[in-house]
Amino acid sequence: MVVISILSSDSRNFLETVSDKTDPLNQVLAFTHVVQHAFAVAIIIAVVGLVISFFIKRVNIEK
Repeated sequence: MVVISILSSDSRNFLETVSDKTDPLNQVLAFTHVVQHAFAVAIIIAVVGLVISFFIKRVNIEK
């Protein structure tokens, strides 16, 4: 959900900064720019999850 929000808002922001919004090349550049940001956020979330996983303690459940 977070990545989808980044995709839509970042794409809109990128297309507002270009001079010719109707140029198809700008659409491709916007998509490339947005996907790079989305992957960066996904990697950060994965690294944070990995670090947190090292601090999870095992619980012994005896029957």
